[in-house]
Amino acid sequence: MISLSSDKPRFKKASFQANRNFFRIRILNGSRLQLDTFIGGFATFWGKFDRLLRQCSELLDDTKILLVPLVIFIGLVIWCERIRKKKARRNKKTHKRMISRAWYLVGVLTLITSAVWLHLSNQIGKKDSKIAELRDDIKTLTADRYKIAPQPFRTVGDQGPVPFRPHHPKRLGGKYYRGNDERHTELFNGGVYQTAMFRVFLCDQQKKELAWGSTVQGKDLLLGVEINRSNKAHLGLFDPRIMKTVFLSRMISKAKNQPVKSDFSFFNETKIDEQWVAYYPLTLDSDNTIRGMVYMYIGRANPEQFKAIYHYGIRYDLSTTNGQITDDSEIWMGSLYHPIKIQFPEKNKLPLTEWFDFRPIPEIVSENTTDPTLLGVDEHDGSENKNKTRKQDK
Repeated sequence: MISLSSDKPRFKKASFQANRNFFRIRILNGSRLQLDTFIGGFATFWGKFDRLLRQCSELLDDTKILLVPLVIFIGLVIWCERIRKKKARRNKKTHKRMISRAWYLVGVLTLITSAVWLHLSNQIGKKDSKIAELRDDIKTLTADRYKIAPQPFRTVGDQGPVPFRPHHPKRLGGKYYRGNDERHTELFNGGVYQTAMFRVFLCDQQKKELAWGSTVQGKDLLLGVEINRSNKAHLGLFDPRIMKTVFLSRMISKAKNQPVKSDFSFFNETKIDEQWVAYYPLTLDSDNTIRGMVYMYIGRANPEQFKAIYHYGIRYDLSTTNGQITDDSEIWMGSLYHPIKIQFPEKNKLPLTEWFDFRPIPEIVSENTTDPTLLGVDEHDGSENKNKTRKQDK
């Protein structure tokens, strides 16, 4: 009886220890099974998510870098929470949190801020790269365009740009018209209309206009340029703040904030919101001739700096004989500033407006050649084809 009574507690203790070990092994095996399942599921999820990221937009590509820190952060949060709960079970009264949950929010906000910053930085970098590529493409296309079409102006040494001369007979100034470069169905005539009229003329010191054969007193002349706002042209194109920066100068603007070394003439308003006039002084040389180019600028010009962009060029070639303007004197105006929409005709190609147009085409006012080939008479009446046929028959 004594032996039986003394062995019974040992048997119960051994059974309890065996059961405890059994449950520990079961829990451990279950934990390992759950961990294996979690790892397998996470690997499957990551594979699918990674494939999804590759097919998503650039936004996901930018934020994908933060996924690894995000996973590490989530793992740290889970680890800290498990330790906190484990200590809480041991001693509920004296337990203090290992880490405040407010820091979790700080971590999340940091990750979100980093994601936004990274995305914006990458987007800005990509935009800058795209802008640089587009600028290179524009330069390439512009160079290719000038290979097949004439340039809007040519440069003669250090004399500055010379615009293409309009196709009109030789004259001493005259009227020139500026159109509109915008096109839309809601605009008048689809946007094809006049916005300004320029008038270029030569006059003496008393501002009396001169013509071929006019008598000149002395060697001092004035080159006059008049700007007229076309009918119903928008006043915003002729804002006083803009018109105050329009001036004439022979100076060539090559560098920014370039000191002024020559005189310049600003435009004065002669009719409110309608007309502006400027006079640029010219002095004949000792041989009673003068030639050169006066530019119409928009910008700033004072004795300290010269920062402007030329828009037009006015070519003058003047001479006097016995105090009179000779017939071979000429003044003409050309455009130097061209919007990207302007298209120049190819070499030896005629624009349609020189073949058929509602505006007057220049008439012959002086002697012309009598060569039938140059005049196109042979081609018109078939004589050229007849001559070719005769040569072939022989």
